[in-house]
Amino acid sequence: MIEPSSSAGIDSVMTAFGRAPDTTVPIALWSVAVFAQDIPGAERIARVMTEPARPREVRAQGHILLAHLALARGRLTAARSELGAAARLSGAEAPLVDAWFSALPFVPQSKADLDVARARLARWNAEDTASHSTHPSAFYSAHSDVHPILKTYLLGLLDARRGDRAEAMERAAELEAVGNGPEAPPLALELAQGLQAQIDLAAAGPDSALAGLEALRIESWYELTLVSPFYSGALERFTRAELLRQRGRGEDALAWYQSLGENSEKELVFLGPALLAQARIQRALGRPKQAALLYDAFLVLWQDSDPVFKAILDSARTEKSS
Repeated sequence: MIEPSSSAGIDSVMTAFGRAPDTTVPIALWSVAVFAQDIPGAERIARVMTEPARPREVRAQGHILLAHLALARGRLTAARSELGAAARLSGAEAPLVDAWFSALPFVPQSKADLDVARARLARWNAEDTASHSTHPSAFYSAHSDVHPILKTYLLGLLDARRGDRAEAMERAAELEAVGNGPEAPPLALELAQGLQAQIDLAAAGPDSALAGLEALRIESWYELTLVSPFYSGALERFTRAELLRQRGRGEDALAWYQSLGENSEKELVFLGPALLAQARIQRALGRPKQAALLYDAFLVLWQDSDPVFKAILDSARTEKSS
């Protein structure tokens, strides 16, 4: 048996992954990232997917995964670099993830940044079947049939964050129309509800946003929720936790924060903010030991984060020591 602490053993395992089929490597990465929450280990496996001998689609997905893992550690610049590498290999996922990162509420973005992100996504042809995956594994093809739906949702999220309620409402209406059509995937209506919650929240309507999220039911095929933050309602779950915490319902919020990262390695982008929020809840509930452990976990995870997150780190350090 190979000891986890043995560098020679780890190198041997990585060599074996280098020979593994394209369907096997992302499963191993998922297991390491989700079960162990070992982000550096997951990054090593993702690098295997980007090796030149792999098909372009596999290499692109490797860079997409590396982008998510980088942002999970607060490394936004590195995440954007990985997205650029993915885009040069395939046009299937990078535009969606680029917009997704810009729409996340904890990622610092100016109005100009959001305008640029929206313009990039608007130019992307979601109907281009050439960018659709034909790979049998859901790790590669989960979004192939729903690119237009995801584009509409992400445009709406960016509009809501930009403060353009009218445009965001139009995107929500488009999702509802698609979702109410014949043989429509449940995803369209789920995302319509999620987008409406973000619209309500941006319009200072937290009560209606929370009510909408509490009514949301995820009905997608289980396997898809393990490979896609859109199918798993990751942003919706994070937002629900945030709203519960803000209303003093800390115990209820904890379970929602703890669920983030249990489905997909792509949900790990929420891990840092979720750890910090849990620390604050435990502190408010008079549980200093639990709070200290969570503050430490957050500070270790984001210890090498980009300067744009410095204020968050400083605040966490101050709270822990006070």
